[in-house]
Amino acid sequence: MSTKRSTFAPLRTAPFRRFWLGQTASQLGNAVVPIALTLSVLKATGSAVDLGIVLTTSAIAEAVFFLPAGVWADRLPRRAVMCVAEVFRAAAQFVIAILLATGNATALNVSGAVAVTGVASAFFLSASNGLLADTVTAAERQRANALLGLSKRTAALVGPTAATAVVTFAGSQWIFAFDAITFLFSAIMLGTLKMPRSAPRPREGFVTELLHGWHEVTSRRWYWTNLLVHGCWNLGRCVFFTIGPLVAIKSLGGEVAWGVIIQGGSIGAFFGVLVSLRIHPRSPLIVANVVFALAALPLVLLAAQAPVVLIAAATGIMYGALAIGGTLWDTLVQEKIPTDVISRVSAYDWLLSVCLAPLGLASAGPLALRVGDSATLLGGAALLALPALAVLLIPDVRRTRPARKDAAPSPAERHPAAKQQAT
Repeated sequence: MSTKRSTFAPLRTAPFRRFWLGQTASQLGNAVVPIALTLSVLKATGSAVDLGIVLTTSAIAEAVFFLPAGVWADRLPRRAVMCVAEVFRAAAQFVIAILLATGNATALNVSGAVAVTGVASAFFLSASNGLLADTVTAAERQRANALLGLSKRTAALVGPTAATAVVTFAGSQWIFAFDAITFLFSAIMLGTLKMPRSAPRPREGFVTELLHGWHEVTSRRWYWTNLLVHGCWNLGRCVFFTIGPLVAIKSLGGEVAWGVIIQGGSIGAFFGVLVSLRIHPRSPLIVANVVFALAALPLVLLAAQAPVVLIAAATGIMYGALAIGGTLWDTLVQEKIPTDVISRVSAYDWLLSVCLAPLGLASAGPLALRVGDSATLLGGAALLALPALAVLLIPDVRRTRPARKDAAPSPAERHPAAKQQAT
């Protein structure tokens, strides 16, 4: 098999191909919405406070529902959970489009719509890891995760420019209408996706199942210690996104300098995904945490007020690290966590990431006022690098490796496409 055919081998599997097509469309919609949401709220209300309310509402709604979503995603057919979530996300985006088109958008009604989107996203993300693991063979999961990452990073490259152009010349309502259509397309792809019929899962009380998921997390030292790393990493990135633009604008050339730095990150993320399509390390957690530690470079360079081109290159390394480490992590989790609890386990991962981001964003500015920009950036760099390197001292982390190729087959391997039935 040629390298090219091997790289794109997961797309030859019909279930994954439909999953990938739906997610590619959805990611393109997601890439254009953040700028449109920011500009539309500011235009409709003229208040940065209102914008903060809208953005905070979305984050809180998503965070609050991650754990309940994890329980229900393990109880119900994940394909159905994700399909319904996409329909709700589409409806919410259509509502925002109508509110903007009719001039009736307010902070209150837009917050209600984004809250629905946040809740639906919690259910979708909690279910997605388990469903993807069942759409491809175990040997192809890393490439499948990387291909999904490639779609996301490509959308991130073209999305902001496209969104700005559409908002400027046509109106932000068209961005939300487009996003709604991509969610509906994803729902159709999921609705027509054929999967092996799974046996009914025994149900216990809601709290019991939630605690069972927590036990699955805490019983795996390699898992929960890496969750702590991910939490510190997210806090460190918050310093980059709050103090970084301040330093760039004040000392490195203004808004253009920060734009160049962020564009370097987008390019690095794209190439990071390409790398993750090719590498298959024996110890993925070692590789993932080493590249996570490299993400400290742009914060150190910003603290030193290095040339913009060097900071942009280092930011590319940071984003590339997220692409590589994220792909290796998702693939390992899909293999090591039992399929009947993977949604609950993944929900704890998502919850930690989502909850710490607002804390980091809110505290970085006041901290910089107290100790200075450079000290805050170096502190953020320490959060990015030191936990990622320290976790490598734990034997369980170093020893956790993917199964051999002759290990037990995945659900997709046990049920050939010819025998698959709709869930």
